[in-house]
Amino acid sequence: ERADGRVDRQVVRSPAVTLEYEGLELVEGLPRVAVPHLAGANPFLDPGGGSSRTVSWVVRRSGGEARARVVARSDKGGVVRSAWVVVP
Repeated sequence: ERADGRVDRQVVRSPAVTLEYEGLELVEGLPRVAVPHLAGANPFLDPGGGSSRTVSWVVRRSGGEARARVVARSDKGGVVRSAWVVVP
């Protein structure tokens, strides 16, 4: 940080999406995936990051009740959790 308060390198970790699951086996994909920063609502910045990303997983039932949910975390945006989805 400079004496005038400006920051030379503004570093914020990439957002991450995590699959939480019970009674399932993860067949394809990683449980935690870092995604590029998304475009915000600031009209003065270049929206080059796009406004959405797609993350996918392949799971298999491993016994008992099977359910999953997605958790998205961002240093600036906080945490959002989906509802648990029961896998038939």
